[in-house]
Amino acid sequence: MAIPNPSVCKVIKELTATKIPPALVNLTFQQQELYPVISEFLKFYISLSDSKIIVPVRELLCQIAAEDIIFQLVPLTAVSLLQELAVKKIPPHLQLWCPSMGNIILSYTAKQSPEPLFKIAQWLSDCAQQVYSSLSLHTPSPPTNIASHLDWRVSGSGYGGPPIQMQPSYPEIPRDGLTEGEIMKEECQELPPDHILHAPDPLHCIVTTGVPPGACTSTSSCPTLCMHPTLSAPN
Repeated sequence: MAIPNPSVCKVIKELTATKIPPALVNLTFQQQELYPVISEFLKFYISLSDSKIIVPVRELLCQIAAEDIIFQLVPLTAVSLLQELAVKKIPPHLQLWCPSMGNIILSYTAKQSPEPLFKIAQWLSDCAQQVYSSLSLHTPSPPTNIASHLDWRVSGSGYGGPPIQMQPSYPEIPRDGLTEGEIMKEECQELPPDHILHAPDPLHCIVTTGVPPGACTSTSSCPTLCMHPTLSAPN
């Protein structure tokens, strides 16, 4: 993932859920500090009014928030091209290697590309390099055997064929292989107790960091997402 933070990805998905950009960006202060380039690019997105530019920018944001590894968006060949765009401010030929970025550049053929585009290009390049470096430092675990009931020759299912490759796992990389829900649960469990305030209504809790709150069944605990003791409502 380009952004290994489910709460930030959720904000981006909500912003891009409609074809017309909303009026506000609902990022918390902590999220803006953690991803300043993304925060600036989202503000740039909601300021757009030309549909020819909105569509490719929206497509890029959707890919940034996707659960796929960043190499789906930025292959290694595109890393140097994105760096060239960020440094020289001269759009290289990106349509082949990074179509979503290339489409944005094409939408600005009649005028200068905006500064947020150069910053997001550098950010994407840095993210891809960081992920590549992390993967190159770790030896993947051996592929696991496919369960026999998933083998089409055993199951008799005619709707699929044998897998052509196995996805490697990297046990030494934190949270590798976890789903978005599992990562969100881990983040919530790592929150300090003072980040969870119990609302006047004892059936709900408020998590000030932006992580979706869980429903409390008592005034002493929140068992669904936030496993920390909740605090009493302020008098």
